Amino acid sequence: MKYAIFYFSPCGGTKTVADIISRELGDAPMQELTTPSMDTRIDKDTLTFFCFPVYGGRIPSPLYKRMDGVRGDRTPAVMVAVYGNRAVDDALIEMSDLARRQGFRTVGGCEMIAPHSLDRSIGAGRPDDGDAAKLKGFLKELMAKESFTTVAMPGSHDYRKYDGLPLRPVSG
Repeated sequence: MKYAIFYFSPCGGTKTVADIISRELGDAPMQELTTPSMDTRIDKDTLTFFCFPVYGGRIPSPLYKRMDGVRGDRTPAVMVAVYGNRAVDDALIEMSDLARRQGFRTVGGCEMIAPHSLDRSIGAGRPDDGDAAKLKGFLKELMAKESFTTVAMPGSHDYRKYDGLPLRPVSG
């Protein structure tokens, strides 16, 4: 089986998770979603992983533009939501909806903890060995399947409203 891993990792935590997946799948190729000008076609025989960070229960809005050039052909895909130890809220279903619009079909999903983007002490050291072992177990179960069936991700299609960071400067 062929594999492809796409990730977006402004703070490094999502890349750490993508690296674990790549190594576990025999150094599967990885592509960072850094530019909206990519033109990548993934065939239906390539299991594709989308590893995205979660901010306030949502995926970062730049990913919508950056995914424009990534196209599947009813390609099986796994959603990997990486969050800073709060919650993923609607991120998995949002990821799945975005991937579906690009020609992918969701066959699995998981959540992984990484250090929080603003306070690195929250989730420090994550993913740790225990997290990596759980991810490897998930991948082993996934690879044991004879065929992939489309699955629904948790969450609401009326995605959680995200108003940005709850931090505001104040005058002294």
